[in-house]
Amino acid sequence: VDACMKEGLDSLKWSMNAADERQFEKIMGVSGRLFHNALDNVRSAWEVRRTGGYGTGLYASSIQYDGEQQVKMERLLNERVRPYVDQHYWLPLYSMGSFATQREHELGYRPTAGNQLPFVRQAAGGAPEKGRARHRLRELHRLLSAGARRRIQ
Repeated sequence: VDACMKEGLDSLKWSMNAADERQFEKIMGVSGRLFHNALDNVRSAWEVRRTGGYGTGLYASSIQYDGEQQVKMERLLNERVRPYVDQHYWLPLYSMGSFATQREHELGYRPTAGNQLPFVRQAAGGAPEKGRARHRLRELHRLLSAGARRRIQ
């Protein structure tokens, strides 16, 4: 993360959609033990930015649920996410799993994800043109993977 920020990374964004280990395992399909690692990475990125004096924006989004799930998410966000990001924002509930079905029925329509930005441009013929964005994403992934192996500090 430090190397990416040093190179001028504009922003880093997390999706925070599970309120605890059990939900993290069910929704993300990985070990619930990684839940706390993911949260620690948000704080670590904030510390890297602060220590290095970098201008990288740090952002997080969450799916806006109703009822008890919303209360759980607010508690988690206030304690472990919002103190370490420049902005947290809510996205509409869309079909991400079992939580969406009831809300879609109540709304009478199916919302779509709020951050489906394409990383490819449409060429004149209509086919996706793979360009510099894809190369930059691969390079960022390589740098982040290397940083993860060394543990973010």
